[in-house]
Amino acid sequence: MEYNKNIIGSAETQGGDVINGDNNILIKIVDGLSLLLNDYKKQLDEFNSLILAFKPKTALDLIINLEKRVNENSSKSDNKITSKIYFLKGLCKRELEGFPKEESALDFIKAYNLNNEDEELKIRACIEYLNISEKSKAIDLANNILLLDNYNLTAWFVKSVTSDDIKSFLQSVPKIVHDNYTFQHNIIYFLLGKKNNNLKDYGLKLSFDFNKYVEVTFENRPAWIICLDLLMTTIINRLPKKYVSGENFIIQDDPELVKAIDLLEVYINRLELTEISNTSKHQKFFLNYLKYLSTNDDLYFKSVGQHYNELAKPHWFYTLFYCQLTNHKKEFELSLYNLLEYERVKGELHLEFYLFKFIVLHFLSKDEEIEKLYTKYLNSISIIDYRHLFILIDILDIVQQHTDGNDKFIVQFNKVLEKRFDVDDLKVLLKATIELKCIGYNDKGAILSSLDSIKESNLIDNNCKNLIAENLNKLGKPLDSLNLMDTYIDKTVISESLKLYIFILQSLLQNKEETPKGKAQELLKLLKFWREESNYIEESLLRIEHDLYAKINDLDNLEKVDKLLYCNFPENFSYLYFYLTVLERKSSFNEVKEISLSIPTVYDDERLGIAISGVLLRNKNNVKKGFEILYKLAIDQNNTEARQNYFAGSLLFNDHFENYNSVELGHWVIHIVDGKIEKRKIVKAEGIQKDFLGKKVGDKFINVNVLTNKESIIEIKEIFNDALNLFRDIANEAENPINELGLQSLKIPDDINEFPKFLVEQFGSIGTTEKIRKDNLLNDYYNSRIGFLAIVHTVFKGKFIEAYLNLTNNKDSRFTTIPNIFTAKLQKEEGILKFVLDFSTLVLFYYLEIELKFKFKHKFIISQNTKCQIQNEIILINNSPESTLSVNVTTEGVRNHFYPDDINNQRVVFLQSIINWIDNNCEIDLVAEKLDVVLKLTRKEEIENSIIDNMIDSLHLSIRENHRIVSSDIAVFLFETNKGNNNFLNPEKYLLTYYFENCNYSFYRFLLKSNYLGIDINFETLKNEFSAFKNGKENYYLLVLENLQFSVNNNPDVIILSIEFLEYIYFDNLISITDKNNYAFQLFINIFNGMSVELIRQYQSCLINKSTLFGNYYDHIFNEFTRVKTMSIKS
Repeated sequence: MEYNKNIIGSAETQGGDVINGDNNILIKIVDGLSLLLNDYKKQLDEFNSLILAFKPKTALDLIINLEKRVNENSSKSDNKITSKIYFLKGLCKRELEGFPKEESALDFIKAYNLNNEDEELKIRACIEYLNISEKSKAIDLANNILLLDNYNLTAWFVKSVTSDDIKSFLQSVPKIVHDNYTFQHNIIYFLLGKKNNNLKDYGLKLSFDFNKYVEVTFENRPAWIICLDLLMTTIINRLPKKYVSGENFIIQDDPELVKAIDLLEVYINRLELTEISNTSKHQKFFLNYLKYLSTNDDLYFKSVGQHYNELAKPHWFYTLFYCQLTNHKKEFELSLYNLLEYERVKGELHLEFYLFKFIVLHFLSKDEEIEKLYTKYLNSISIIDYRHLFILIDILDIVQQHTDGNDKFIVQFNKVLEKRFDVDDLKVLLKATIELKCIGYNDKGAILSSLDSIKESNLIDNNCKNLIAENLNKLGKPLDSLNLMDTYIDKTVISESLKLYIFILQSLLQNKEETPKGKAQELLKLLKFWREESNYIEESLLRIEHDLYAKINDLDNLEKVDKLLYCNFPENFSYLYFYLTVLERKSSFNEVKEISLSIPTVYDDERLGIAISGVLLRNKNNVKKGFEILYKLAIDQNNTEARQNYFAGSLLFNDHFENYNSVELGHWVIHIVDGKIEKRKIVKAEGIQKDFLGKKVGDKFINVNVLTNKESIIEIKEIFNDALNLFRDIANEAENPINELGLQSLKIPDDINEFPKFLVEQFGSIGTTEKIRKDNLLNDYYNSRIGFLAIVHTVFKGKFIEAYLNLTNNKDSRFTTIPNIFTAKLQKEEGILKFVLDFSTLVLFYYLEIELKFKFKHKFIISQNTKCQIQNEIILINNSPESTLSVNVTTEGVRNHFYPDDINNQRVVFLQSIINWIDNNCEIDLVAEKLDVVLKLTRKEEIENSIIDNMIDSLHLSIRENHRIVSSDIAVFLFETNKGNNNFLNPEKYLLTYYFENCNYSFYRFLLKSNYLGIDINFETLKNEFSAFKNGKENYYLLVLENLQFSVNNNPDVIILSIEFLEYIYFDNLISITDKNNYAFQLFINIFNGMSVELIRQYQSCLINKSTLFGNYYDHIFNEFTRVKTMSIKS
């Protein structure tokens, strides 16, 4: 529920007319006194100065003295003079403590009665009649004033606040008055004092003109008071929900809060050394309250407590705000004391009072007091209305936690249900809520039915509907919740309702059931709106936003969110890691270095500390700090993962491993004592350790045992630092066969020639098993049973580019693509199309530009995820030790793979050139719509299927209108086919459509050289590769034959192509008839692969029909055909 949080306690007008700070009433009154004899003139000037200097007590004494003198000299007295004296007395009394507002009001009214022709006195009396509850007289005077002054602000104010229906009356107020800044502030101040909070209903909008508040004067002080109270109320009301207890109670980066603090300080400082400094206790209390709210500083907490004790009691809003602070500081005993004291002095027992007391008793575990308070609270309720409903839910939750057993709680709950409810729907809602929240009834269908029966009721407000929506979500109906909330919430206003909507929307997206499209993007939009428009930093919403932007790699927005989390919640080191990581990904290394200067070096969370240290180490940004973090983690033997990282990463930071020439304090020393090797750290300059200081490696010295007088010769062998000592300790631990590091120490054979045999014995069996697994998977890939993404995941450990290069460069490998015949036709004139590239097509097009000088006319679409994976690979390579050798070990032996000395640099240059190609040829797409799917994955599923993120990107981009996915992946093709979409293109068809002139023999030879399987083979390519094959030149003829297999291309046109090629072979006089027959046999055996019997018969008929082409060679050709046909049909 969105509670009222106003600090304006009463409708008191501060005893004046509608103040704008420009009325010079005091001057006019003092000038009026000049009617007195000249011998009083000096006193009048002094009196004037006292009033303006905020010295009403001194001035009042002088006025009373003056009044006596005037009364004594009755011959000089008249009503006008006495009237003005009464006015000044009232003015002074109003500023001083000890005079009730009624007393000063009577003085003002007497002043008017003695001189009812004075318009200033009339205006003042008009409003003062309200302070003595003389409503009719106030109205009469207001009407009288308006006869001469149609737009008098005070008169219209009085008529407005005394009207039976102020909302309607305000519509009749003249626009020039209604829109007046001063009039609006006074009306709003009055309405908020009456707990009328919805200003829109009255046609009012609170605003502040801070230029009006520069200096505090006697005349404008009431206007300052009104402005400050309204401003503080505005700030406190902007909190999404009234704080009762909890960790998060802070407002930062709120310009109005900063302004309120500035104005409060100006106001307080101006009055501080005056006779009315005590009247600023209220402002001092709230100044320190707001300062605590913005800083959580203990100094301001103590000041609030000090001012609270000085304030008059009881006033609930003071107790409320002080208890907020004591609860935030977890000083619940102090909270309870304040609440009991408020109760003792007969403060009004508000609903909030009961809630605060229940909360405090809950944290103090006072079960008996909770039960008594519950009974007292119920006895205080005659009827349960909206205000009680939400307080009751919180109270019943506390009661349930402090009641022994469900049955006893149900008895307590039934006491509530026996009460009378303002609206029956409230009873239904309360019952459903408590059954769901506290009792845990299994009959959720009955609860759902009860909620459905009231969700469209006109008798309940939006707060109740929020509760219905929350309950529906708990029942597993998030979409129903959102549909309900869509009927009443305003998504352009920061509110508790909007926050609830956001949480339920997240719940819907995490639900395993299918989600309506676009809900994830709606969630992102609302979260961004909240972040940019709310003055309250909501950690939970920022966490959701972080997760969403991280999933789509929206680095710009991710940086903004992570910076807010890091800056506002510095104690949570996860946010530090978030922020460092996104800065790293954006190459903002200066910012990383700047932040690293102030971050701690000790972390309780081992993995988090490792991660933070990794960012600093791998980017060489404050390596010293990064190493120190890892060292302090690894020195704890329980931190196994840190010790693994320290040991494995030693090559990256071996500069920190130092050997020394001479011994100093803090050094480790390995030395020999009487032939025994020992190690010690030198930590003090006394005893035996003193003798080590200054010694160098190789030095020997004698130590004499003081008890036995035995001499020992000590020889210094090595001197080193803590970092190297830790590395050696971990290495020694690794030698233990049952260590917890997951490391194994192996004894390497002395003879290097025995090393291959050693590797086969140790790893051959594992290597063979892994090779068989990979070979089977590759076979599935070559036969289109699985796609490229799958093979990347299962064989190449998620390395896309490495997979593509391996499949396209290794002569024993194949890169499978989708044949043209399977993809939809593409017309150049087919509207405005956008073409999406997956990983393999991206690298192919990159090579086509590099090798064959293709100039692409389209700006391709790739997912942000694709680019980020390449960038991450660059980061990984840059921070990996360079290795020029890798080995494959199986039971058959060891295969070595050698790399150039600068292999890491070459890889980085190559990957960066791909990034450059992307920047020049592609548009990056976040694929935000995929959030509708990926949010449903569990954390385990995300980790296990991280590679599937690329598939999800491709699939979502492929189903967009006017988009075509250019891919060779069978999985994407099958998805498109199953969905009935025509958005799939293989790279070959795209290139043939838009770059036909480039798709010549050189192009197809490049594809063959790259091991492409599934491409179209034309006669020119077939003839040229055959010729090169026949003549012993570099050729790809056997791969051409593979591409002609019907199981690969599924294209009946290969029949016509093969007949044309047979004619070419058999009429080549340089080829012997035996070779011709062999070539025909090879051709048929490949083409027949995958053909149906029916298609083979059609092939035969076509061959017979073309028999005249072959002349005398026909029988040879037909014999080879028949031989292969017989073999195929039998198989």
